[in-house]
Amino acid sequence: MTFIKYILLTVLSTTQITGLGYSTSASKSNSNKNQVTDHKTSAFQQIDSLIKLGITQWKHDNFDKALITYNTALEVSQNNNLMEIEAIILNNIGLVWYSLDEYAKGIEYYEQSLLSFRATGNEPKIAKNLLNLGIVYKKRGIYEKAMKYLIEAVKLFEKHEIKKELASCYNSIAGIHGKYENYTMALEYHNKSLNIRKELNYHIGIASSLNNLGNIYKSMDSLFIALEYYQKSLTIKRKYGNPESIATALVNIGKIHLEMGDFEEAESSFKEGRITIKHTDNQRITALTSSALGELYQKLNMYPEAEEQLLEALHIGQQINAQHIILKNAQLLQQCFRDQKKYTHAFKYFDLYDRIRDSIFDKEKAKILTELQLNYETQKKEQEIKSLNEINKIQTQLISNRTRLIYLISAGSVIFLTLTILTFIGFNRAKSAKDQLNILMHERQHRAKNNLQILSSILNLQSQQLNTIEAKNAIKGGETRLQTISILDRILYNTNNSTNIYMPDYLNELCQSLLTSFNLEESNLQCKTHFDKITLKSHHATSIGLIVNELVTNALKYAIPNNPTPELDICLINKDDNLLELCIKDNGPGLPADFSLEKTTSFGLKLVHSLSKQIKGSMEIKNGIGTCFRLSCKIKQAIEKIR
Repeated sequence: MTFIKYILLTVLSTTQITGLGYSTSASKSNSNKNQVTDHKTSAFQQIDSLIKLGITQWKHDNFDKALITYNTALEVSQNNNLMEIEAIILNNIGLVWYSLDEYAKGIEYYEQSLLSFRATGNEPKIAKNLLNLGIVYKKRGIYEKAMKYLIEAVKLFEKHEIKKELASCYNSIAGIHGKYENYTMALEYHNKSLNIRKELNYHIGIASSLNNLGNIYKSMDSLFIALEYYQKSLTIKRKYGNPESIATALVNIGKIHLEMGDFEEAESSFKEGRITIKHTDNQRITALTSSALGELYQKLNMYPEAEEQLLEALHIGQQINAQHIILKNAQLLQQCFRDQKKYTHAFKYFDLYDRIRDSIFDKEKAKILTELQLNYETQKKEQEIKSLNEINKIQTQLISNRTRLIYLISAGSVIFLTLTILTFIGFNRAKSAKDQLNILMHERQHRAKNNLQILSSILNLQSQQLNTIEAKNAIKGGETRLQTISILDRILYNTNNSTNIYMPDYLNELCQSLLTSFNLEESNLQCKTHFDKITLKSHHATSIGLIVNELVTNALKYAIPNNPTPELDICLINKDDNLLELCIKDNGPGLPADFSLEKTTSFGLKLVHSLSKQIKGSMEIKNGIGTCFRLSCKIKQAIEKIR
């Protein structure tokens, strides 16, 4: 069972019907009352059994049987006027429809359940129902409505100190912020959820929150930090999780290694995930691991192995009718055969990919049309009620003049409907424009905070490796890294281009800042810089800036002191349309003869190694009279010459 399914189960399906209780004591004077009580008790017992059966059927994916069971329980509760129990059953029916991906029907039952819960005034159950509605609307991409329900749920959970579900609320809110790329808020709410789960000692929840934080950092292209969170999540899942959750965590870790170019680590993680899931019947995760291995082998040009894994994943997708699995692996297979120039096979799988994509689109379109029809019918009924109320008022006032009454009713209805439609259209347009403006403004306002959050996390991770003696050096290193990001943010804020960085301006200011921080502005240091007129995307500029910061700082700390004629050369050259070369050279004593960037224990140089891989660069180190670091990297469609 997935984590989200577990959450829905805990907040929806648990009920204590037997605890509602009616007195069953008998007396001769109250025989009629006792008969009613016996009837109610019998109804409670019947509903309790039906709900427990429905939960079991739902857990085992017997959704059709679960619907029949819950509808029987609903009929019994309605016949006995048990409103709160009726609301619980409506909630559970909504859950079944949600599990069937029938979100419109799920929302319909959740809304009915919410009305019933509001009538009973049971705020904890109202809050849980609001959480469910928020989750479903988030799943459908209707984020504004999802946020509305989730914020209301948060207030009630906080009021009644229902912490476990409050953490789930924070988690869903973080997910919505992540969809809007408002990563600072996403991290804030995921950390709130994590802190509550730690307080409750809720291990599976802690692992899920750590995984979610890893997902956000991955979206921010901070692969080094994402990997740390995925590994922490895996450690907990190994102890408390099931094989499915462990295998999923291993695949996440493997995909990070794959992006970073660590193919051996990626293969190791994927294979361990495959072994972990081997003795379960979870076909979806088996397909996930096979697909990941196939993608890896394809990158390594190991085509027979890639074909074997991708075909296995495709066949599993066909067996369980999982169209998204079929779609992904058909696409990978056509690419694999195309790379081998086996165009007949490539066309075969492209045709399959095209047919499945169209089928998914048609189903999504049908679902959207169903939801639109449902919304239309709901709005139509509401409009009819409003129109009837208006007609009744006019009839009361103008009963004496029938002709005039008919005219006024017709004219009033037309005007009312027209104004309502115009108001609705105007409101939607204004709201859409306002939402777009808010998104742009928030993106602008939070960019600086997003980047500072990255550096704060790096400092936090570094501090875990240090002791008291190294603390000052670690803080100093953290300050220069923070300075690197702050300079970039300031340049972005002061330019009309919100995504690109002109590297000469950025690197000149960064180098000057580093010289100032080491009090070397007026020293005899000969610092030569040369930067071609290059513009990079902000995330690539961040990586280059951090690498420059680490290597220049290293030179200023170890190559310049006690050097009578210190020299430092820094250059960034655009060698052709796709190749950048960064070179940092000093005339210091040089590195140890056995120095290796891969085996270094220095956090700063580890960071250089990780960032180099992240931008798919290769680092060459020459160690003779001084030290020369030369980084070459290809950044396609990200380099813009200033003409």
